[in-house]
Amino acid sequence: MCVNTEHVKRLQQRWTRQLFFYASVFLTLNTLALGQTLQPELLLNRYPTFKASDIKDAGIKRIRIKEMTKPSSRPVYDQNIRFNYYFDQKGRLTGYKKTYPGFAGKIDTILIQYAYQHGAKTQEIETLGRYKRSVEYKPQNDSITYIEIKTKRGKQTWELFEKEKVETIRFKNGKAEMIGGLYDVPYQKIITEWNSDSTSISKETWNGSRIQSKYKVELRNDSLIQYGYTNVLNESTIKIDFPSNYETSKGRWCDNEQCLSFSIVIDKDGWPNGLIFMNEETEDILIWEIDYF
Repeated sequence: MCVNTEHVKRLQQRWTRQLFFYASVFLTLNTLALGQTLQPELLLNRYPTFKASDIKDAGIKRIRIKEMTKPSSRPVYDQNIRFNYYFDQKGRLTGYKKTYPGFAGKIDTILIQYAYQHGAKTQEIETLGRYKRSVEYKPQNDSITYIEIKTKRGKQTWELFEKEKVETIRFKNGKAEMIGGLYDVPYQKIITEWNSDSTSISKETWNGSRIQSKYKVELRNDSLIQYGYTNVLNESTIKIDFPSNYETSKGRWCDNEQCLSFSIVIDKDGWPNGLIFMNEETEDILIWEIDYF
């Protein structure tokens, strides 16, 4: 499925002539309820995720985000940042890759790959340059999962780094995951809770007696309306308010103290063609052009 980018190009031409009218990008969703296809998770605390059933039905194998910027009163510039999603025939995310400018003109890459078996994720491989880290999940029963962590550099063989155990304790409207060595006291716990109608989901990650991070999402009619993430250790916060109506309202994306309003360009099939972020004080614009394959 290849998305027609002519609408985005026309918008870019408006921006270069300084005739951009921000409300003009709010278009009606036709065949797809965008808020419902977006899932309550961000990759790298930045990029949205999509519902597997929608990806499967559309026959999408890959999605690419191209990041561009338009400083106020200046042309559009390509930032040379690309983010690619990869999907299997069931619409599940099998990996993602980000490329971006690095030191001395080099292109740096982050690559994450997933493997599945019987509907569950069994392995995750992270690649950063020549370094690789593999995490294998081995369920023992409904509440216990063993984890094997391996590492390697370049063409070296995999070396076992650590074995861990995850014990899941379920309770009404939530669960607690206790993570530690096979025979050690858990060093980390992740507590997830949701309300009775699943319109609010929260997660806290604790290292010992210290909280590391907090995450919370709000949904309405299965649509994502708010996302919040706080890293308590480094005092960073992300809060996203999604538009309640894509024709008449804007969303708001705040990364710490810097906030941008944003809107979503929709193609004729109802899929997001691009995201447009604006600093309303400086009128600088960030553009995410989205292509489907």
